[in-house]
Amino acid sequence: MKEMKRLKIGKLVSDIQAPTHISNLKLILNLLTDKGVYPYDYMNSWGKFDEIKLPKEEDFYSQLYEENITDKDYTRANIVWKHFNIKNLGEYHDLYLMTDVYLLTDVLKILRICV
Repeated sequence: MKEMKRLKIGKLVSDIQAPTHISNLKLILNLLTDKGVYPYDYMNSWGKFDEIKLPKEEDFYSQLYEENITDKDYTRANIVWKHFNIKNLGEYHDLYLMTDVYLLTDVLKILRICV
């Protein structure tokens, strides 16, 4: 399982390092650096990780915030799904967590330099 995750991350990194066009690089950077959306309340069982489609927009409803995601956020989630050729919610989950952690890491690194 760990080897499979490394391969996915390695492919993602190689896609970023060797874009075919500058516009593709900009798209990849935007998709990876903008805050993504995640269906926290929907992901209530292990079986959901095997689902092969992005959940419906209403499945992104947050009980914590008592609100839905925007149409723009849902459209972006679909673009991420298609652009990175995501096969199931498990892969979407991994990409979401990876980008979220990398963004936080960058913020903490900058903070450490500034302080």
